[in-house]
Amino acid sequence: MEKENNPEIETKEENSVEKESKNISKEKKDDKYEEIYTLVDSSKSIIDSVEQQIKEEMDRLDKDIKNLGELEKSILNSTLKTSEELLKEIGYEEKLSDVDFDTPSFDYDKKDRPPVVKKPGRGKFSAFLLSLVGGAAVAGGVLFFVMKKLGIDYHTLPSKEQFIEMFRWIGEFIAPSKGNEYIGALVLGVVTLLVMFVIYKIKVILSVNKNLRFAQSLREEADMHKSKREQRKEEIQRTDEHVNQTRDILDTLNVLLDEYNAKLKRILHIEGAKNFNDYHEKSKKDIEDAYMIAKEVRLIIVTPEENGGELNPDSLEVLRESESLLNSMLQKLY
Repeated sequence: MEKENNPEIETKEENSVEKESKNISKEKKDDKYEEIYTLVDSSKSIIDSVEQQIKEEMDRLDKDIKNLGELEKSILNSTLKTSEELLKEIGYEEKLSDVDFDTPSFDYDKKDRPPVVKKPGRGKFSAFLLSLVGGAAVAGGVLFFVMKKLGIDYHTLPSKEQFIEMFRWIGEFIAPSKGNEYIGALVLGVVTLLVMFVIYKIKVILSVNKNLRFAQSLREEADMHKSKREQRKEEIQRTDEHVNQTRDILDTLNVLLDEYNAKLKRILHIEGAKNFNDYHEKSKKDIEDAYMIAKEVRLIIVTPEENGGELNPDSLEVLRESESLLNSMLQKLY
């Protein structure tokens, strides 16, 4: 016995399929926005993280530069000034402590501007406004066409009777035998709403695709920015290492110079101020060493660590020379 088709069951199945199709479409759109917001959030996280690392490195560098500057000022006003006075008594006229002191200012953090991160909207409001404009344009266009057909003056706002006449014309155009103004108004309203719906859906879809492209592009920019900032971070670390090495060497040279200042005082006290060639051979060697250390200390102080916001190559060269001198002096002592 054949089963009879139940129209009610078929209708329920069709509604179920249609509902499932709509849910799948909505899920796909939601998945896209989830992907968009995930990309934007991850981009922001990457940028914020690398910028925070740069800030921490710059804070450390600024602190170490400040410590180096304080040491240099202290040496200028004490040890080096004393050396200058003692060497002057011996016959050296060179000014050693007369230095224009400038604190270096590195601008690693001001380079490589980060991409601007904006969380895109879903575009529904702009789509709604555009659909209103589109709907109004369609409705206005249809009415304008009907007014021309009926010979109604379109330079002035039609009267109520003229609107009824226009709607009746539309109704009779759609259904010649049964058309009236109500059918005409209904048809115009349905067409307008349909156009608005189509414009709205297209605009929303376009907005989703546009926002997805924006989010993907932003992520690429964030990755490139991270790569640049990691290189900049290495530059900051190398600069900070150089600043700390300079401070350590300068500090040790200062201790040695202070010791040689004591030797100069002893030489002047015992042998007195006289022509350099008349000093004892050992005294002449101590005087030469004191002068050499004093000049090197001054050279470190007057050579800026920064040039154009970055590490000065001249400062690197001076540090190598100073390290070589220090090692040479220490070998004499130990």
